[in-house]
Amino acid sequence: MPTWIAALVLLAAESGIAAPRRCFVLREIGKGDLVRKGGDECKKRSTPASTFKIPHALVALETGVVGEEEKLTMPPNRTFPRWGGEHTLRSATHDSVLTFFQAMARRIGPEREKEWLRKLRYGNEDASGPVDQFWLNGTLRISPDEQVSFLEKLVAGKLPVSRHAAEYVRSSVTHPAGTYFATGANHTIAGWPPGATLWAKSGFSGGKERVSWYVGGVERDGRQWVFASRIEGAREAGDAAADAIREIEAVFRLGRDAAR
Repeated sequence: MPTWIAALVLLAAESGIAAPRRCFVLREIGKGDLVRKGGDECKKRSTPASTFKIPHALVALETGVVGEEEKLTMPPNRTFPRWGGEHTLRSATHDSVLTFFQAMARRIGPEREKEWLRKLRYGNEDASGPVDQFWLNGTLRISPDEQVSFLEKLVAGKLPVSRHAAEYVRSSVTHPAGTYFATGANHTIAGWPPGATLWAKSGFSGGKERVSWYVGGVERDGRQWVFASRIEGAREAGDAAADAIREIEAVFRLGRDAAR
């Protein structure tokens, strides 16, 4: 165990705080897992939080409840300034505008939400309770392994959605080279591999579980990978994103199969 991780575990034990529980899975499309860390943690389900915006945006497009260029005006939000003002589905997906997606969920309605969770085979497929809360309050749950399987189907064109919808949503969360977006801000990646494109979505549940997520994919030289990073008991909202970037960088830096 690395020294810094051992120190965190010791500090957590002394303070009575449970140590963070981590999972990271990186899979090449059609070829299986390249990296899988976390053991049974990767099978455990938890709330998807804002990572649900990827499938939710697909549902919005397929049901037609929001036009691609339709603008909805969201109220100002001091905590999350990006949420306020006019948003399209694309900008709301990128900026993780909760109020936009809650309004959209009410347009979709509970029956269609349940229907599409079944179609997408997303996690436990449970959309019961308030239609604008089920991906936040612990009703809907998904594991990192299930996140990766869902994303692989998205990239491989094996979901029951149009190719256009899939490309629209992925492009909404594609980041400029050498950067990633999480916790409402852009972050620089100093050692990002040349020619690699990152698309990804973060999520954070807060509350007692403090679930931090980062899920998405990487493309380079015609090859594609998908990944899911999750930390339960996270110290900060962006911890899973930082973990994922470190893991992906290491794969390329160490000259493993993904970098060849």
